[in-house]
Amino acid sequence: MTFNDIEPQKIIDQLCFEYRRLDEHLEHPKHGLPNSIYLYCYAEDEKQIFPLTKFFRNIGGLERIEAFIDRLDSLWIAVEYFQDNIAVMRKDGGAFQKEMLEKYFICSMVDSLRSSLDILSGAIAYFFDLAGKNSMGFNYKKLIDPLAKKNGRLSDTCNSLYGSDDYAAIKKLRDAEKHAGLEKNVISIDELSKSIHMQRPTLVSRALFESPICKTLTNLLNIPHVLAEELLNHSLGYTSPNDKIAILCEDGRFFIPK
Repeated sequence: MTFNDIEPQKIIDQLCFEYRRLDEHLEHPKHGLPNSIYLYCYAEDEKQIFPLTKFFRNIGGLERIEAFIDRLDSLWIAVEYFQDNIAVMRKDGGAFQKEMLEKYFICSMVDSLRSSLDILSGAIAYFFDLAGKNSMGFNYKKLIDPLAKKNGRLSDTCNSLYGSDDYAAIKKLRDAEKHAGLEKNVISIDELSKSIHMQRPTLVSRALFESPICKTLTNLLNIPHVLAEELLNHSLGYTSPNDKIAILCEDGRFFIPK
């Protein structure tokens, strides 16, 4: 697969489809207010119970899926550049060097992929009530491992991407851009063992990163699909043993028992 094989609008349409069918299954908790609150209520011991935290977890998850889709916009712009659909030029002065633009758009794609993965991880954490959901990132210890106890298929899907050589390559590049700098030697000095380690820089080019980016994108797009399918197996989404409830009173108020 190459950048020329990527069809941004087709992918966006599919992601929006996954979002809509999940939002519908969850009874539109945000956009259906206030009626959606009552659709979540159920009778128990002659009382109307409202699953308070589950309702708002679902809103949090859906919000992050929207943010995940939006965060891919910069990736699509870069795709269009590499497909020769976009021309970048100065209003005044000389033309940009092709090498500089190629590095810029490769880094933009990598940053978009990593950021969108972090946002999507937050959605998963909200839907499945994982600890640290407010600051969740795409990692093994906080996301993939605890998720395995709640949904093995989704955890395996995330782990397949996390453990791939393609993801390792783009993560290394993004870490370099954010910390050590692009195409710079990385020096590690261990004063305890009195050792010095120098790692050669990763060069940034389309030739090196086109395949890892395309493969990572393919694996990434499988995650929201599996997420939606798995949540559709639960009535109004996943019910956590830690969820809190409220009691709907006859006058419309909610009472939260201790």
